[in-house]
Amino acid sequence: MTFSWGVLLLVLVFAVNEAQVVDKGFVGYLDGVRCLGRDRDDPVLKGANRTTALAARDLVRQDEWWREPAPGQPTRKRALPAVGAESPGVPPARRDTLYEDFRNPPSEGRPLARWWWNGNQIRSDELVRELDVLKAVGFGGVDINPVGLPVVDRRPDTPGLRWLTPEWNQLLGLAADEARKRGMFADFIAGSGWPFGAPFVTPEQSLQRVQCTVTQLMLPGRYEGTVPMPNDPHRRLLQLKLVPRNATRLDQVIDALRGVDETGRFYPARLGRRLPGGEYLLYAVTLQSQFRQVGQGAPGAEGLVLDHYQPQAIDEYLNRISDALAPLFGGRLGNAFRAVFCPSLELGDANWSHDFPAQFEKRRGYSIEPYLPFVLIEPPESADTPFGEAVRRARHDFNKTQSELMLEFFRAFHEWCHRQGVQSRIQAYGHPWLRTHLSDGYAVPDIPEGDTWLHWTAGPNRDGVRYAVWNKYTSSAAHLTGRRLISTEAFTNLEAVFQASLADLKQASDFSFAGGINQFMAHGFNYSPPEAGFPGWVRYGTWFSEQNPWWRYLRCWTDYVSRVGWVLQQSQPQAEIAILGPTNDVWSRPSGLDRELFSATPWYLRELWEALAQHGYSADYLSPAILRGATTEDGRLRYGPMRYQTLLLANVRSLEPDVAAAVARHVERGGRVVCVGRVPDRAPGLGQSDDAVRDSMAKVCAGPLPAPEPGGLHRWLRTHAAQLGPAPMEFSMIDDRLVQVHHSAQDREIVFLANTDRHRELRFDATFYFSGKSPWQWNPHTGERTPYPVPGVPNRLALRLGPLDAILLVFEPGTLPGAPSEPEPDERRAMEVVGPWGLRLEPVEGSASDRQLDNLVDFAATPGLEAFSGMATYRVEFRWDGAGPARLDLGRVHETSEVTLNGRPLGVRWWGRHEYAVGDALHNGQNILEIKVTNLAFNYCRSLKQSATCSYWVNRSGRKTPLPAGLIGPVRLIPAGTPRLSR
Repeated sequence: MTFSWGVLLLVLVFAVNEAQVVDKGFVGYLDGVRCLGRDRDDPVLKGANRTTALAARDLVRQDEWWREPAPGQPTRKRALPAVGAESPGVPPARRDTLYEDFRNPPSEGRPLARWWWNGNQIRSDELVRELDVLKAVGFGGVDINPVGLPVVDRRPDTPGLRWLTPEWNQLLGLAADEARKRGMFADFIAGSGWPFGAPFVTPEQSLQRVQCTVTQLMLPGRYEGTVPMPNDPHRRLLQLKLVPRNATRLDQVIDALRGVDETGRFYPARLGRRLPGGEYLLYAVTLQSQFRQVGQGAPGAEGLVLDHYQPQAIDEYLNRISDALAPLFGGRLGNAFRAVFCPSLELGDANWSHDFPAQFEKRRGYSIEPYLPFVLIEPPESADTPFGEAVRRARHDFNKTQSELMLEFFRAFHEWCHRQGVQSRIQAYGHPWLRTHLSDGYAVPDIPEGDTWLHWTAGPNRDGVRYAVWNKYTSSAAHLTGRRLISTEAFTNLEAVFQASLADLKQASDFSFAGGINQFMAHGFNYSPPEAGFPGWVRYGTWFSEQNPWWRYLRCWTDYVSRVGWVLQQSQPQAEIAILGPTNDVWSRPSGLDRELFSATPWYLRELWEALAQHGYSADYLSPAILRGATTEDGRLRYGPMRYQTLLLANVRSLEPDVAAAVARHVERGGRVVCVGRVPDRAPGLGQSDDAVRDSMAKVCAGPLPAPEPGGLHRWLRTHAAQLGPAPMEFSMIDDRLVQVHHSAQDREIVFLANTDRHRELRFDATFYFSGKSPWQWNPHTGERTPYPVPGVPNRLALRLGPLDAILLVFEPGTLPGAPSEPEPDERRAMEVVGPWGLRLEPVEGSASDRQLDNLVDFAATPGLEAFSGMATYRVEFRWDGAGPARLDLGRVHETSEVTLNGRPLGVRWWGRHEYAVGDALHNGQNILEIKVTNLAFNYCRSLKQSATCSYWVNRSGRKTPLPAGLIGPVRLIPAGTPRLSR
């Protein structure tokens, strides 16, 4: 045999390089163990388990760049995860990309921070420094938003850069380039503030609206009142209609414009006809433009808001941006940015455009002119008359036309993004109106984005968390169109900015995951140079700031949402139920675009998806347009990658005839349709055939299921579950705070379950109907996976979720050996750890100090400590004479804890119960316990009466007393009982 020294040399070089990669990855892994509760001496991390080090190579793996290919270029497909799970400590037979990336998610799976460029007071060195700050805590990217300076913050001595000037453009390019160097991505908003607008938007290109006022008058008699119209140079009288109060037909309406003289006074005698005596209503329709300016625009970006219904104006606006920026990046924005962002549609009551009448007639086949006043204000006493019926249908058509024009705006923005080689990221909701069916609007962008608020009090919420139903519409549209990234503007907060905790973030994140979100845009991180002082510039949202006491632990949250989010991004959503709400009926009502009407008609519509999830189903919301394009395959409703076993019509009365025909075809081909509350029996638009709808629906539903009674949705689901078809999972209890998400990846079934209650533990059995698969628990806090105990019946699991706990279960093909279940704590043998406690205080500002406490106290109620905000380190010595495993329970903690026992880190708790497994760190005899507790900044900010920023936000919160703070306890050691061995 011939020996080759060259081959040996190559093998040695490869081995050395591989060892170096392993060592670097191992060190990187050790550097990140703070949230895992381990140190470098932990046996699990020593050479005896080098598999951990091998798995850690992915920390330094050079992944492909985040950006999707430019439109028209070949699509890069990430390798699908390999099937099969290894036993603990045994490397997989082939590369498992899903699990490897779960352990260390790439930048594209990580959250991004909305980066407020306050007042465009930016300079290059500070931009670079802040990118390093964000990278260090686990953000994968930034969303650059130039915005006006906060009103109350310290004024800089120099004016900010002006938007789209060469100086500003160069710094935008620098930020994108420096982000890329750090393995991060950059998005930016196509404008500044909100909504889209600029100094170069002309009056003719600005938003328009029509409004209507009504005046009562009696005839005959002399009436010389002034037409109710403000003295506004941008407003003109468009229509004046005189209507008998008891009108029942459209031909009774009188055009009264010629009754107005040049001063604006109305004279009935000028109409040139004899009017019957009685009560009349005078409808005055006015057209107004230039009524809205960009909100919080940065320097150079102030100006009129763009008319989103004018295609030419939209193109000119967007091209103005790309013409200014693209040359800096080789002619395409995609060479520097991942996506361009369109924020929510804060367009007020804009409802018109210069060519709206022509667009309406082209789309609807008749003129809106005769109906316009009554579309805006319901005519009285017309409900059951031909006049009232015609107005309702015309109002539907009016709102539908607005919806179609807004969809054209979304498509124009989306197509412009693709021409520039970037992805489109769009928030399709708005205030106070939803300007299109959300399922249609969110079907347009590459990255649809919803929103999640903290400390929300103005409407439905859970513990102050508003996870609006449009998050679910966002994810539904993404599921139907096969979009991988589903984003949310996370933790918007207009009041209690210094009161948001990491536990708040955890709870809100799990709510968002439940709604189908898989990437978070943290709202927001303020560009705030050191000279701004404490607390820095604060624009809006949760206070993501390096001056926030919990900033040092933010990596725990970013890693958590990255791991869960990445698995959801890389797997296929599963849903059994497709829900259609009565949008056509809502659009027929006065204020038909109001977002509350859309989401809460009928009352249970926005709650239905969540209640179904608590009964083991998953659901998506559809639109009539989606139904129109759906097909039926093996009895399932098919659209894009989704297959639904049941279509549920929720109190739908109106369907367009072709949509009703599509529903009938679905049933004829073996599909299941459930009508709730009523069977559709009419068409929504003027001139559409009600008979065609009734004929189609007679083939669909013999009769409707009764609608749920208010408060009785779960009872209704238990009664009618058989009509919905089988659920893939079943829970032994139904609880409003239990949420679940179901995905699949090749032969894996993936279920995320979360207890979103802050105080209660949930214990229940869950049965999963996934034959031939066994459950593994993937821990999103540590990146580890372990077999989940199955005590008896296959895939019937005993689950115990503490307050704000969550679990990610991955069902793999094959069977697993028995595994010990977690032992129950033995409360009877609990031992309280008592003082004296050494206490070191490290405030957010000022010098550290030391003191001693005989007993644990609430800082908020302790003189001299009530204004403390920062980190408090407690140290105590105690004796332990117990045996076997034990848990450390810290009792009440405000807010985040990090524990070290005898020099061994036990980890960090930033949500729920502050309990720690002590393992072999606990010794018989003397022990030294150290507990670091960070509270929130509110108490300190409350004391800074001279700080305009602190005073403004503290006053907005409405809170008059300090927040509980510190370690309150009691601190206890609780021995464990005997673990049970599952079969």
